[in-house]
Amino acid sequence: MSSEQSDRYKVHRTQPLRAPKRFEETRGAAKDLLDKACWQVQPMMKKRRWSVPVVAEMPPKNVGPIGVNYNAGKRIAVMVRKPTKYGGDKEGNTFFDLDHIVLVLLHELTHIVRGPHDDVFWKLLDELKEEYEQLKKEGKGGTGEGFDAKSAGKVGTRGFGGVWDKQKLGATPRESARNAALKRLEQHKKMIPVGGVKLGGGGAVKPNVDPREAARRAAEKRMKETMEFSKKFGLDLDSEIVAIDLISSDDEEEEEGEKKKKKDIVVIDLLSSSDEEKENAKENKRKLTGKHPRRTGKCMCCSFGEFCQNI
Repeated sequence: MSSEQSDRYKVHRTQPLRAPKRFEETRGAAKDLLDKACWQVQPMMKKRRWSVPVVAEMPPKNVGPIGVNYNAGKRIAVMVRKPTKYGGDKEGNTFFDLDHIVLVLLHELTHIVRGPHDDVFWKLLDELKEEYEQLKKEGKGGTGEGFDAKSAGKVGTRGFGGVWDKQKLGATPRESARNAALKRLEQHKKMIPVGGVKLGGGGAVKPNVDPREAARRAAEKRMKETMEFSKKFGLDLDSEIVAIDLISSDDEEEEEGEKKKKKDIVVIDLLSSSDEEKENAKENKRKLTGKHPRRTGKCMCCSFGEFCQNI
């Protein structure tokens, strides 16, 4: 695969909400979260040769799914701001965390190759989630192309968000990596029991457990959590996968104009006449011919089976 070809396999553009106006001050924060999420999934997209033209921010709403895949990855929408249903404020300035947004994005990326939420779908999504956990552990992400130009690869050199900072991380890249490792170790001591855990696997690793069995249990637990997450946020609904004609705003305005024109047209049937005119025509014909219109019903005053003769 040439370098030019590999650059195609990523999210090419992120798009935060343009309206309402109250989001203007936090639009930068929303775009930053979208960029970070897309940067994080880029190695997985490159591996599978997936290309998504745009990942857009979805308006915060309390009903329906929080992610949508349009036309098998031609456009993906992800909710970045928390609606009130999930603890957000009414102004829409409370955000989901990055892990949450990445998981939603992975779900929608899976729909590029698999539509229904069946065993094939969940297995692929679980594979993506495991890769994500490993990439996050190693501090790896996008290639530095396009919107993700702030990133270069590993913790201690340049992480997402800018160039390595001497004051915050250490005097040299090597020292910064060491400090980051020590910090992670301290966090693990506080959160994890002695013996450690397998990433994404749950509790402490038991020495007597077969590694393959441990991996199976970890995958089973991870898939269960993923399915529960999807159900909670409406990502298992049919409305989360959409197949439509993706038209531009200009086309949409033109289409609305055509509809309006059609509403203004009044159709007049010049061939039709009123009931009164029809009756008058019949009466005139009777006077000219001296005949009555043919009867279609039976009369009780005449012999059975005959039409009325008392005219």
